[in-house]
Amino acid sequence: MEILRLLAGIRNPFLNVLMLCFSYLSEQFFILVIVDWIYLNTDKRKARGIGIAFFLSALLCQGIRIVTRVPRPWNVDTSFRPLITSDMASAGYSFPSMHMQAITSFCLSLFYLYKNKVLRTVMIILIAMVALSRLYLGLHLPSAVIAGFLFAAVLTLFLWFRWTHQKKRNAKAEYGIHDFFMIGFALILLALSLALYQNAAIDLVNARDSFSIAGMTLGFALGSMFEHGCVHFSSKGSLIQKIGRYFISLGVTLLIEYALVLTDATMLETALLWMLMTFWMVGLAPWLFTKIHLCSRE
Repeated sequence: MEILRLLAGIRNPFLNVLMLCFSYLSEQFFILVIVDWIYLNTDKRKARGIGIAFFLSALLCQGIRIVTRVPRPWNVDTSFRPLITSDMASAGYSFPSMHMQAITSFCLSLFYLYKNKVLRTVMIILIAMVALSRLYLGLHLPSAVIAGFLFAAVLTLFLWFRWTHQKKRNAKAEYGIHDFFMIGFALILLALSLALYQNAAIDLVNARDSFSIAGMTLGFALGSMFEHGCVHFSSKGSLIQKIGRYFISLGVTLLIEYALVLTDATMLETALLWMLMTFWMVGLAPWLFTKIHLCSRE
């Protein structure tokens, strides 16, 4: 708590806005929007690998969250006040930090995939600034931030190391294997969170968080399998084609996101809407674009 109090003592309007911005950059939805551009317009296999690392680490960290049920700092010390209230993206449990999990898996994937020194430097700075922002905002104890980083970093680097050293002829099969792993672990998280909720061990907010992550993962895995088995789209194309398919994909994605925000969805409805969103991004959107000639098949 001493570190959080020290950072709270230097709060000012400029730093408040800056740290809120860095924290927002680690939101799952924002990261998915960036990965969607890579998937549709740059390299779908790299994007799929980023997604696998992202979702597997998210499943792991959320599972640990609802099992350990570590409270937020202001619940540990009632005299402490965060910069933002628990109604603003901070109502769930604290350990490990899901924002750190998200930004770490994303940035380390880009760091591993691209050799550009400037990009790699930006990725390291972004991880560090998100970690600082979560502490500055008073939303996590340092242990939760460190744990979110370590869990995501170890899993992400392990997965990319495996994929890099797979024989080329087995690369596609390796992605397929991880689709099945994602489906299996997502179903386990659904069952675990439902059991804990029914036994009043976790509340509706935390159960819904688990259903959201599991739903996103299922949609991503099923969409990936659908695309690989039936669509085979190419990310090549003219600049107009790339911009067109990206904004169509983004527009539908935002509509689903607004449906989640504006409706008081049940846990099951939440899971289904998130599953629809990622299934659209990975499977249905590429299928549509091949039909309307915004992209070709491989």
